[in-house]
Amino acid sequence: MIDLINYVDENEYDVLWRIILKFVKETPPYADEIEAIERGEEEYKNGQIYSHEDVWA
Repeated sequence: MIDLINYVDENEYDVLWRIILKFVKETPPYADEIEAIERGEEEYKNGQIYSHEDVWA
């Protein structure tokens, strides 16, 4: 099913996201998920994040 997303035009991502949210129950993040998000944001601010192209080029 995830492969179907590849066929969606980028301009329609917002519509697709709203449809998904109607059918998927939202759950609050776990503490370790919040920590990972905060760590990722901090790494991004410090320029420690690499693009896909940087890693696989």
